[in-house]
Amino acid sequence: MLFWLAELGGGMVGFLHCCIQRRRNAGPWAELLLMEMGTHAQWRRRGIGRSLLAAMEEWMRTHGMEEVWVPANLYATGFYEKCGFAKDEGEILVKALG
Repeated sequence: MLFWLAELGGGMVGFLHCCIQRRRNAGPWAELLLMEMGTHAQWRRRGIGRSLLAAMEEWMRTHGMEEVWVPANLYATGFYEKCGFAKDEGEILVKALG
C-alpha cells in the first residue's frame, strides 16, 4: 500500500491511498489501484487533490508504472476526468501515463 499526505499549517488537509496491482488486462506490467482520496472540506477546490495526484504520478514514472485506475463514484467522476482519467469498463476510470 502507498500513501500520500497533504499537510498545511501543521495539519493534514488531504490524503491519497493506493495499491500496486497486477494489470487488469493480463499483461505483465504493474499498475496502481487508487483506493481512496480525500481533501478536508475547508481545503477543497484549492489544488490539494491535483497535487496529490501529481505526486502519485511522479512516483509511478520513477517506478515504471504505466497506468492508474480508480473505481468511480458519482461525486468524484468529474474531478478525475478533469485530471485526465477516462471511463473504462463501465464505472472504472483509467489514466495511462506517457
